[in-house]
Amino acid sequence: NSISDDLSQDLAPYPNPTNGIIKIKHNSKISILDLYGRPVNFELRRDNPGTTLNISNLANGVYLLQFHKDGESFSYRIIKH
Repeated sequence: NSISDDLSQDLAPYPNPTNGIIKIKHNSKISILDLYGRPVNFELRRDNPGTTLNISNLANGVYLLQFHKDGESFSYRIIKH
């Protein structure tokens, strides 16, 4: 199983669209980028199982949530409103 297979099956961030709190069921390295490819700041809390992301400090808009593991990456588009 590659990370792409695992993520596409297990890792849809929810809720999406979000008002600021996103939950995911994976503990890989995570980054969030704006649509210009610039990293943005967010709060991350590792839960068992999974992770909670707080992006309530970000402006409303579309962001890319990226997961990185073993040299592979996978992206989801998230909408903050």
